[in-house]
Parts: sequence; structure tokens; C-alpha cells
Amino acid sequence: MEQKNAFEEKLLSGYNKPEPDPGFLYRLEAQLKQNESGMESQKTKRSFRWAYAFAPLMVLLILFFAVGPNKVVAQLQSWFNFVPGLGVVENPAGIRIVSEPVYQTQDGVTVGIKSGLITPDQANFEVDLIDVPIEAMWSYNPGEPVCDEMSYLLLPDGSKIFADAFQFGIPAEVTEATYVIPCIDMRTRGKAPENWELPLKFVAAPEDMETFAITFPDPNVKIEQTKNPEIALIPGKANENIQDILEVLQVVEKPNSWLLTLSILHEHLEEYIPLEQLQIVDANGVRVSYSIPEVDEWQALDQSFRMKYDYMKMWDYAAEDQRYYSFGEHIEIAKNDYVFPLIITNVYNRETLDLSVERNVELFSFDVEGSPQVGDRIEINKTLQLGENELYVDYAEVDTRAGWGGYSIHVDGGDKISDAMFILLDYPSNKHAGGIVDRSVRPFQFASMSLLNPVPTGHIRVGLAQEPSILLEVVTTRATWSPPAP
Repeated sequence: MEQKNAFEEKLLSGYNKPEPDPGFLYRLEAQLKQNESGMESQKTKRSFRWAYAFAPLMVLLILFFAVGPNKVVAQLQSWFNFVPGLGVVENPAGIRIVSEPVYQTQDGVTVGIKSGLITPDQANFEVDLIDVPIEAMWSYNPGEPVCDEMSYLLLPDGSKIFADAFQFGIPAEVTEATYVIPCIDMRTRGKAPENWELPLKFVAAPEDMETFAITFPDPNVKIEQTKNPEIALIPGKANENIQDILEVLQVVEKPNSWLLTLSILHEHLEEYIPLEQLQIVDANGVRVSYSIPEVDEWQALDQSFRMKYDYMKMWDYAAEDQRYYSFGEHIEIAKNDYVFPLIITNVYNRETLDLSVERNVELFSFDVEGSPQVGDRIEINKTLQLGENELYVDYAEVDTRAGWGGYSIHVDGGDKISDAMFILLDYPSNKHAGGIVDRSVRPFQFASMSLLNPVPTGHIRVGLAQEPSILLEVVTTRATWSPPAP
């Protein structure tokens, strides 16, 4: 048998599919949801990205076994480089960067290109938006025209590369270009400065730019239920619906951690499953902490995931068994003395809307006198019958978010009503905030708030803007993972 070098052994080991192993479940919720108003601030960053047509990994494997590992190992090595901000690149030596940040200011608003990574096949620019007034957001100006013109690179020959192509880079011979922003995305036309032109120069990336190895574990396209699983249960709840449908699809090895991409094959879903209650333990049941990767690493992981697994079926070159993955969740696990494999679970509440409950009908009311201050409580203490389920309204609280105000309605949904969106019937608003505090705890405790400015007073009538969400069942999706053998 022909001797394999270290890289070849590592490459081949990355395709060993781990077998499920029992473990224990600990409660660790990662609250990732953010609402629009919470995200808006006086300084917002936004990335416009280009990407490349990812060459199917199978082509490389066929080449590997057809002509022999020693002859193609250098070519294979060039495909296994993960660059934060870009994703998987063929040749890290060909990466260029924006020579320096470029900023412009108009009417007190500053727009800039903070950084950029460029190859002939893909590019990523970090656009910096500073002091854009929140009142320019489209949702603050219902019915008015919104910026829908795409930003682009204007090349010296007059040609343009638009930001949504996801398949074009910048030719190697182009050493400078102008980044043109006709208007700021998602802002109301005329409410923020427009027609930005930022001159850029492209230079070679530093020779010591850090890159990492990336592997693609074999997806479990055919999945069978685990029999007699020995796994800890949700506190106070016997969760017997355990499904081994969660998969690890990308692994990036950094010196002190691993970056993992998790997803679920569409054929196993009745609906979208949010990965918001991820929990990880090792084979001995010891809890393993995880975090969200840095922004540039997260974006690069997401780009690679989109191009390889094509969860929206937008790309013709994706193989049939690679399509229809749901949302990719990217996490980072610090290296430690774990007992492998790690058991990764996501506790998911499958829900439906109770459409028998009417919207925009008064359910309760309360009275506010004088000048309400943030933190003031108005006791309500009322039980509502919503369809076949009851919901207890505890109190309303004066609250402010993103410069707006309103009454945050705090409720107890019992074991069945997991969410409901309230509105003030006499004070329409197209902006809402709130949500459940902890989806793993029963009874469900959550709040709902219409954002208003100013906060109304007097007799306040309250109804539903959205039918209540009803819990149907609790599902635990599970995966096991071990790092590739060195």
C-alpha cells in the first residue's frame, strides 16, 4: 500500500462518519434573536459580499483516487484553506486587501469601506455606516419609497460589478476601483445622504495572513432513529421525542478552537427549526461551552455553507443530496480535554398559530393618568380565554427601546401558549418588540410591546396583532461529533 503523508491522512480521516453515542443533556440557551429596533444604533456596520461557485468536493476526491495522492496533494491542499471574511479559497497567496480604510461624510453622516478581502473569484467589503439617523429606516416612514438600488464597484474601464452576484470576484489586473453606493440600503429615499463614491486601491495581503484547515464531514443523508437513547430529559418534562437529524457539515480547526456549522436536512423538517437552544456535552456528560464566532469568521462560514449545501436551492451546480438544508448555525468550541464524541442537541418547541382567535378585538384595557415614567407598572391581573387555552396578563410596564416607547405587556402563557403579540387598538404601530424570556421553562413567560412615540395615556384598549402560538410538541434533535484524527 502506498504510504500517505500527514495531510493525506488528515484529509481521509475527515470523512469518517461518527456513530451516535449516548450522553446527557444540560440546559444552555443561546438567545440570538434581535429585533430591528434593537439592532439599529448610531453606528451600524454592513457587509456587501461577493462569492464564488464552489467546486464540488467530489471532483477533488475522484481526482485523488484516480491519479494517486502524491501527484495531486498540492492541488488538494490549495482547496482546503479557510480565510475569515472570504470562506474557502483556492490559493491564499492570491488574496489582496483594500490598501487602507476610506471614509466620506455628508450632512453629518459618514460612510466608509473599513476593510476588504479580494480574489479573482470572490470578494468581501466591510461597509461602515456612522451616524445614520434611525428615522431614515424604512419602517419609520410607511408608504414612502425605500432605497432599492444596489451598490457596485466601478472599474477603471467603466464596467460594474454588482454586490448581489455571489459569483464574481475582481480580476487580478484591476488594482483600483470606486465603490459606489447610490443610496443607503433599507433607508427611506431622501431621509439620508445619497450618491457615495469611495475610491479604493487593492494591494497584496500580508504574507503572514492567517488561514485555517477546513473539512466537510460526510452528511447523514439517510438517518435512523437511535434506539433506547440514554439522555437526560428537560427538567420537569419527559421528552421522549429524540431525533438524530442534526448534522455537522463544516469544521474549521483553529489553533485553540473549532468552528462548526450545524444544520438539518429539509426532508426531516415539517417546518423551520430554529437552533436557539443548542446544548453540548462530552461523552461523559460534562457540559461543553460554545460561543458565536467573530463576525468575519461567521460570514465566511455562512458563505461556504450556502455555496456547498445550497439550502435555498438557488444554484444549479449543487448536487441533489446537498440541497434543502435549513438555516446554518455557526458555533465556536474552545479546545479542551473532552471525552469524544461530543453530543450536540437542540431542544425545539414545535408550534402552530391558533387561527380561531380573532385579531384586533379588545381583550382587556387599563387606564394611565399623568406623565408615565419608564418602569411604571400598571397591574392588570386578568385571565384571558384564547381558543381552548388560557393566558394570564400580569401587568403593563412603561418601557423605551431605540428612542421609542410603549407599554410592555407581561404575560404567563401556561404550558401551551408560547407567544402572542399585543397591540394598542387605538394607537396603531408597525413596530413591535418583546418575546419569550426562556423557551425551556414552563409556564411560558413573555412580553409584547408596540413601539410608540409619544407614549399614550388615558384609557388604553388592548387586542391581538397576531394569533397566539400554541405548543404542539417538544423535539430534541441530536448530532454527535469528533474532530478528525491528527
